[in-house]
Amino acid sequence: MYLGSLVLTLVVAFLKEFRGQALLLLMLVGVQYVAVFWYCLSYIPFARQMAQRLLGRFMSQLEDMD
Repeated sequence: MYLGSLVLTLVVAFLKEFRGQALLLLMLVGVQYVAVFWYCLSYIPFARQMAQRLLGRFMSQLEDMD
């Protein structure tokens, strides 16, 4: 995921005739940060499971607000 978004970021950055380039670049950089963060969580025991549970709780609270 990280390497794919890195390559796409470079390709989009060097394309001159692409419209909406800034927004797409920001999204791809965001994907890179999330991928690196997820990879770093793998070094902490049970951190990925904890992050999944926290994200699930956050999403369920957002659904309850509707």
